Amino acid sequence: MNSHLIAKKAHLNKISLGPFLIAFLFIFLSSYSWSQNTITIKGSVKDSTGTPLSFGNFILLNQADSSVLKGIDIWDGKFELGGVEKEKVILKIAAVGYDDFYQNRDLTTLGDSLLDLGDLVIQQSNKELNIVDVVYIKPMFERKPGKLIVNVEETMLSDKGTIKDLLRSTPNVIVKSSGTVEVVGRGSAIIYLDGQRIMSIDMLSSISSNDVSKIEVIENPSARYDAEGNAVIEITTISGSYDGYEGSIGLRGMKRTESQMAYWGQFHYQKKWFSMYVGAGQYAGRLYEDESYHREVFGSPSVTLENDVLRVVNHQFDSWLWADTDYRLDSVNTLFLNYTGSREKYETRVDNSNEVFEDGVYVGQLNSETVDNPFQMMHSISGGYVRKLDTLDSDFRLAGQFTNFDSQSRGDIEQFSSVGASTTSFFRSNSSNDIQVFMGQADWTKNYNDRFNMAIGAKNSYVTNKSGIDLKYQFNEDWLTDSSYFNQFDYYENVSAAYLEFEGTLKKFSYSTGLRYEYTRALGDSYTSGVGAVNRNYHNLFPNVQLSYDFTPDLVMGLAYNNRIQRPKYQDLDPFIEFIDSLTSFRGNPNLLPAISHKTEVNLVYMEYASLSFSYTRTQNPMHLSVVQNPGTNTFSAVVQNIKSQDLYTIGVVLPYELSWWTTFNVFGYTFNNYSIQDGVDIVVNDKPTLYVSLYNEFRIPKVCNIELNYEYTAPGAQGFFTLLPYQYFGGSISRKFLKDKLTARFSVFDLFIQTIERGESTLANFNVSYSSWEDTRSFMLTLIWDFGKLRERSMTEMYIDEDEQERLED
Repeated sequence: MNSHLIAKKAHLNKISLGPFLIAFLFIFLSSYSWSQNTITIKGSVKDSTGTPLSFGNFILLNQADSSVLKGIDIWDGKFELGGVEKEKVILKIAAVGYDDFYQNRDLTTLGDSLLDLGDLVIQQSNKELNIVDVVYIKPMFERKPGKLIVNVEETMLSDKGTIKDLLRSTPNVIVKSSGTVEVVGRGSAIIYLDGQRIMSIDMLSSISSNDVSKIEVIENPSARYDAEGNAVIEITTISGSYDGYEGSIGLRGMKRTESQMAYWGQFHYQKKWFSMYVGAGQYAGRLYEDESYHREVFGSPSVTLENDVLRVVNHQFDSWLWADTDYRLDSVNTLFLNYTGSREKYETRVDNSNEVFEDGVYVGQLNSETVDNPFQMMHSISGGYVRKLDTLDSDFRLAGQFTNFDSQSRGDIEQFSSVGASTTSFFRSNSSNDIQVFMGQADWTKNYNDRFNMAIGAKNSYVTNKSGIDLKYQFNEDWLTDSSYFNQFDYYENVSAAYLEFEGTLKKFSYSTGLRYEYTRALGDSYTSGVGAVNRNYHNLFPNVQLSYDFTPDLVMGLAYNNRIQRPKYQDLDPFIEFIDSLTSFRGNPNLLPAISHKTEVNLVYMEYASLSFSYTRTQNPMHLSVVQNPGTNTFSAVVQNIKSQDLYTIGVVLPYELSWWTTFNVFGYTFNNYSIQDGVDIVVNDKPTLYVSLYNEFRIPKVCNIELNYEYTAPGAQGFFTLLPYQYFGGSISRKFLKDKLTARFSVFDLFIQTIERGESTLANFNVSYSSWEDTRSFMLTLIWDFGKLRERSMTEMYIDEDEQERLED
């Protein structure tokens, strides 16, 4: 590496850490000073015979209004509650079979940071409980401005099977057959489970829906989230208080064109201050994909290419492992450590057929067969520290993370051409990516009361991507490198960020406002383009405002503004030419610019249930896949390019309804996309409306089974350079529990009528392209899940901060 590049890297590292360290020091000192105003209360509880209380609750109440301030569980007669503010309180001890214990305490007069209550005695109760009155039933769906809450705990949703099944039943959320998750009108969503970023939705197939407390679909992410995300889905598991263990094992068999299978298991163990969770699984099966392309070049002569592609992907036991541990030093301080790993090794066979016509006359054919053996591994480890600052859930969090994504692929290509003289050629392609992500983040949250809170934080990420590509062709008995395809690319990116956020209420008004600052430095060096093929430094401010007004207790209007960014995926920046055949290739684009969007939205929410929303989003330099004709040839390349601008108008309606035997929710979305595309010296406008309809129904037959039916219709309209055509999806399932509800069996069917086929067409000045893409999603699936063990506690301290970087890795 030359001295010029070393100097640039040294300068990059030097200037990236300063803002982060200053922000961290400020946050840490603030949290430390606040902790000096709190105390810790501990003690022991016994009954009248002197026997320690096995289990109960120690609760602090406000003397003024008896409101709950804070609480903790009592184990083996002992408790210790930290982060308590000095005020006048009521001590309460509650346990099944005992009378409630109360004691007044004035904590304002204490000079020490520790209050030892000694031994407290609780009396056994002589009362019997004969009647239970249900005074409140938690609704399944709650709608708030900019957020949809799906309550799972103690509802029929807890019996859906897995978290993946839950997402299929969530309004405004689309689970694609490819495994991607989208929020209607927003695009791809970032998913978190107890604060940990989930890289693959298949991991959610190994976790039981019985473990979930709620799902939050955040449509307008606040300033504390990376500016990269368009939507966030947060999944929170049930928080219990029992020592012991719990787990489940699952087996899923699926029949598509061929049989497939997956099996998984999860285990949780907790002992007082220590908690450990481990989940692992494997998948094996063969998938089929069928694609067709029509390409026509206008001129003399007019050249037409008819291209059919059959791809068979044979997965050879893809596997994943997920583990997290918590160690609570005391009731205030917690350390955590998380690990996520995945391995994919599979074989891909591609049959590629091209028929060539000139002025409508057949002139020959070019066929190729490619056998590829990709191998991908991902390791990510994160850890950190959490300190509770007071009784209002204020806290300080510090976390760090390292992620490594390694991808290698080798393909053997045999090509036959009858265009002109008949020839047979042999090629061998090699490609690799080694992406490393180093990150650190600090967050300080202060809740002053139920009407006002604030948060401040800082984050620094440093990413390296070392990639290479090579194509060899056979000449006589030798393999020679084709220099037009050989390349290597070293990419470095540093993003420093800081944010400040306020939330509160004022009579009928609620507000949330924040500002995020990000400074991005990017440097890329290419073997063919030289040092500085990518060299960009840019600052961005991302404001976020959300207001709501309660017209009545049942009708709320919300108004929101968001400013976001979308950076290019690392592989899309690689200045490579990936050989498919002599007519087709994929090209990287180091000139890609980040896309900046501004979004405004107004919505009405009725009874925290149904909603009506209107939004407008303006995006500069959006990135979309396009097909370009290589200069002076009749060959084509697929490449991601920036479009001049995009205007997106969206109307969304959510109409859920629920009875004791029937649950339905219906989502209707209408969007109008207007793209302005620079085509040479001309501006081409691509504007088509999009319609989305999702109808979900569940019927419960007591002691017999549950039946689900799901229908989706999508007319995608305009998308970048292409106009997409409609497709639809229909699926359903029937489920029942056995063996005292320990065993759940579910039989599911998907895409019975084979209608999930994506089609699109594009017409520009000199040529037009149309395509059809189908993945074998028609399937019959049988899932068995066996639960064992006791209730458990999953801590909420996990923090996985690799947000936009993982999103930018290729699937």
